[in-house]
Amino acid sequence: YHTPATKGYDAFVGDHLLARKRLLLIEDSPETLLVFRTLLQEDFDFTACSSCPEVLSQIETLSPDLLLMDIAMAEVNGVDCLKRLRAIPKFENIPAIAVTALAYPQDKRDCLEAGFQAVVVKPVLNFEEFRRLIDSTLQSSSK
Repeated sequence: YHTPATKGYDAFVGDHLLARKRLLLIEDSPETLLVFRTLLQEDFDFTACSSCPEVLSQIETLSPDLLLMDIAMAEVNGVDCLKRLRAIPKFENIPAIAVTALAYPQDKRDCLEAGFQAVVVKPVLNFEEFRRLIDSTLQSSSK
């Protein structure tokens, strides 16, 4: 047990705060957004945008470590949105996971060819596996 005045506590708190990553979900379904927020906000700084134009207007301020992006969005689909985001020099290498209901093998290939590091099919049934995928994507992007 450490009190706030002890060095061990300060080091633990400092490391914990430094390790907290920023996730940005681009998702146009309020129900899906609620599920992801509930599952992820405890472990990550979690922000959401409901469209590509919204994320493009806020990306500089948000400065996420990882994108979780729906593919079948109304205005601009996730593949085109990722291309637009990666055209911004600061975000040209930002890691992204496609989160989509499009489950055909060709859909997955299209997402990977577009530059997504991984594809997760909604609904996410195995949250532990999804969480491991987020962690491994964040780790490999920081190397």
